Order: sequence, then C-alpha cells, then structure tokens
Amino acid sequence: MLVLLFVLSVISLILSFVMNARLKKLALGTTFGIMGLIQGGTLGAIVGLLLVLLIKGRTLG
Repeated sequence: MLVLLFVLSVISLILSFVMNARLKKLALGTTFGIMGLIQGGTLGAIVGLLLVLLIKGRTLG
C-alpha cells in the first residue's frame, strides 16, 4: 500500500510541475508563482516522507 501511495505521489508531483509550467504562460502576476511553489514544495515533501517510510520499513522488516 505504501508503494502505491509513493507511486501516486510521484505521478502527482510530475503532473503538478507540467501543469504549472503550461499555465504559467497564461497567468498574470506573481501570486501564481508563489502558489505553484507552495504546491510543488508540499508534494515534494510528501514524496520525501513516503520515500523515507519505504526505506525505513524495508530496513526494519
């Protein structure tokens, strides 16, 4: 289950960066850039936490 969550979070992180790159051309102002940075950071943190949990789970088990 943890591997599935990790794969889904990596896919969402990649899609988030792709969509932000495409929409950045259409957006006006700096608010969009700040929101994209927060969203990317949050998804990156989720990917990092799941990766740590996967590594720790394999070394403990």
